[in-house]
Amino acid sequence: AQGLMAIRSFRRAGLPALKLAAPLLPPAVIGSWVGAALISRLDGDAFQRLFGFVMIMLLIPTLRGSLPAQKPPTPRKPWSKPLRIVIFFLLGLYGGAIQAGAGLFVLAALKRSGLDLVVGNSVKVVIIFALTAAAAPIFLLAGQVDGWAALALFIGFA
Repeated sequence: AQGLMAIRSFRRAGLPALKLAAPLLPPAVIGSWVGAALISRLDGDAFQRLFGFVMIMLLIPTLRGSLPAQKPPTPRKPWSKPLRIVIFFLLGLYGGAIQAGAGLFVLAALKRSGLDLVVGNSVKVVIIFALTAAAAPIFLLAGQVDGWAALALFIGFA
């Protein structure tokens, strides 16, 4: 619900999020399906170990702190279409499997692709919504979602 409201708000603001996200959605959604399908096969202990490892990896740059201000980076050559497909497939794979921090990775990739932070954030919201919507049925079918808790979260974030 929160993602839909954000998409609606960005659309009302005139940001072309859906148009810019459209070519990135197929590889990201396919990656999300694959990630969710793979992670849903892990037993609870294996998932906890994997999730703990990922959280530690995400904690390292956080604890390191921000880097001192640097000169603006030199413009980079845009990613090729095949590279964009691979990158957004991998982002989808991570987002479908782990989800935690996926928005930061997607935003970083969009920024690297040349979008400013406002437009990039609007596109990120569309992509993360799609990743979540794609992965959720896989976890539901695997019996790994507590329906009442999910409903409470849905209502709480609406």
